[in-house]
Amino acid sequence: MMSARAGRIAVFLFLCLAASFLLLSSCRTQTVSGFVWKDAAGAALIFTQTGSWPAGEEGRFAAGRQSNRYSLAKSFAVPALSSIVVEIRRGAAAQSSTRVKVSLSPKRDGSSPTASPSFPLLAGRVYLTLPIDTGARIASLSVSEEGTIGDFSIESIALSPSFRGIEIGPSDVRVSSGFTLASGQGYQELSIEKPFTGVGEAGGARGQGIFIEYGNSAPGGSMRLAALSEGGASRVFAIRTHPGGARTVLDPLLIGDCSSLRLRAPEGLEIKAFYAAVLGIEDYELADLGRVLLSKAPIAEYSVYRWDLIPSVLIFDFKDYATQDRYLKRLAFFVEKLGYRGTLLKDEDIAALHGWNAHDYGSEDLAAFFRAAREKSFPLDAAEKELEGVLLREAVIVESGGTFEPGKGAMISIARESGDALRWTFAVHESTHAIFFSDADYRRFARSLWSSLEEREKWFWKTYLGWAAYDVGSDYLMGNEFQAYLLQQPTAAVEEYFVKRKSAELLEKHPELEEKVNAYMAEFGSAFTRRAKELEAWLYKKYGVEAGRTVFLTRSKN
Repeated sequence: MMSARAGRIAVFLFLCLAASFLLLSSCRTQTVSGFVWKDAAGAALIFTQTGSWPAGEEGRFAAGRQSNRYSLAKSFAVPALSSIVVEIRRGAAAQSSTRVKVSLSPKRDGSSPTASPSFPLLAGRVYLTLPIDTGARIASLSVSEEGTIGDFSIESIALSPSFRGIEIGPSDVRVSSGFTLASGQGYQELSIEKPFTGVGEAGGARGQGIFIEYGNSAPGGSMRLAALSEGGASRVFAIRTHPGGARTVLDPLLIGDCSSLRLRAPEGLEIKAFYAAVLGIEDYELADLGRVLLSKAPIAEYSVYRWDLIPSVLIFDFKDYATQDRYLKRLAFFVEKLGYRGTLLKDEDIAALHGWNAHDYGSEDLAAFFRAAREKSFPLDAAEKELEGVLLREAVIVESGGTFEPGKGAMISIARESGDALRWTFAVHESTHAIFFSDADYRRFARSLWSSLEEREKWFWKTYLGWAAYDVGSDYLMGNEFQAYLLQQPTAAVEEYFVKRKSAELLEKHPELEEKVNAYMAEFGSAFTRRAKELEAWLYKKYGVEAGRTVFLTRSKN
């Protein structure tokens, strides 16, 4: 028989085991199973609920279940440039007046919250985003309804890269704390308070940007972006809208330190995104020509962007002419220069010759250049090999079967050595080339317009462009340059530009042509404006582009 002492020990062990079983059973009941909470690496965290909602339904909010708190088994410190994102699915019975309040606390009991914003349920699925200061500790998260009784479920909680603003998809919305939307008479105003909180100081993170996306716009439409500082000062930008809509990015260095960003847009314009975040390279490179012209000089030898009007077009902004020549001078002679087209010249052959101060090349010519260099084992410089890599990365050229083929789009370039006014003119001129390369319909239109000119009207064009070292024997090249020179200034300035300035340039070198030039201008001087207006009308209808103005982002005084 068991002794009394042994019996007492057995009873004690049984009670301990029973208590342990009950404790484990209780923990299993409390641990949330209805949705996941993930850390920065995507690993599931262990957490419990305060409410006694059924297992699998711990995140289901409805009548009688309007508030719950979720406490982590182990708190964590927020990594740099991070947000807490609560994914909410709205139920069928949800009302538009329902708002959801989310509170974060460094304590398991939810006290001393570090953030307690509330959000409207704007779509069937909403990602409620709370940018958090680096190093802040998170031990619990509370969710509660505000307003009328709602019907929604928490689908997940996760750490995500920092984000401030709003992004509207076909069936979901991502919205952060600090974002508001207001309406006025004929306009809507979207605001982001403390846009760089949780994102980093303005310009402090590589790839950081202000991302704006909008839908179809009425011709001549515009938006106004104001960056307000704590002291009341502001930087204001005017943004002309593209008829077909656009996605564009502003570098925070243009914005500077600010307490809020306010985007005012026409009432009927669909704003799909307006936010501050650290962007992937594909998004960060999106830029209007205005951003390129307003940005500070590149720290490296160049900066490269993708034109937001036609994202397959690359824009290179070089620090000076010498650097630009190292990348593009040999290419210029191969593609365009009279007497040299199709020829790969050695450095010593072109050292004393002038290239261009700004450049433009379509994917076909770029592929032909690098293909010829490979087939002939021509030694390209390190800069040219680097250019080849960028063009391959952006799919402007593609590698196939051991050779290079045209991809999609084009590249243009300007240099910082040009003054502000000249950089604007070069940017406009080269960007019209980019449209010519990228848009087959426009290319056909411009070439047909050039072809429609009688030979007497073509005389000055061929004479002037031949003097400027273009290969005037190429009908393709002539049609391209014809449209670009006409469009690089406003139509009101076109006639004076050609009749006075360009003719004077030509006569300075060829005074023997004075009689012919004067006779030409007397007969065809007014035709320059007429041709420019025909080209402008085509581009304005599709792109909102005006002669002398392919730049859509500018600084404004108010």
